[in-house]
Amino acid sequence: MCTWQGISCTNIAGQDRITSIHLQNNNLNGSLPNSLSSLDQIKSFDVAINQISGVLPDAWATRTTIQDFNVTKNQISGVLPDAWTTRTTIQYFEAGDNQIGGVLPDAWATRTNVQKFYLSNNQIGGVLPDAWATRTNVQKFYLSNNQIGGVL
Repeated sequence: MCTWQGISCTNIAGQDRITSIHLQNNNLNGSLPNSLSSLDQIKSFDVAINQISGVLPDAWATRTTIQDFNVTKNQISGVLPDAWTTRTTIQYFEAGDNQIGGVLPDAWATRTNVQKFYLSNNQIGGVLPDAWATRTNVQKFYLSNNQIGGVL
């Protein structure tokens, strides 16, 4: 797989390991498979601008190496999984232009490494949880075109 377009590998302890998947705008469809959670060295995952549907799999919560996650402009639905709050290495979380709903969970505000959080153009509702007010390291925070109400 290391020779496939959009797949990058690094030799770790004598084995080629997938470290990034960049398959933007490739007409991919279907859901994000649980089996990708077995990629234990992946740092960057970008499948923006495809037709990927379904929810963000709970099984991916075990992938603590991912730093850059981008599923923007797909058909991802469901809510932000609570299980993903254990993923402490994500710095860039981009899932805008999907059908993600529900409310922003308080637990996601505890993820201190996130520098860019992009969820614009989804169906997020409710009010912005107080826990998000303590986030001092976020450089970019996008929630435009959702159904968030209340007072900042």
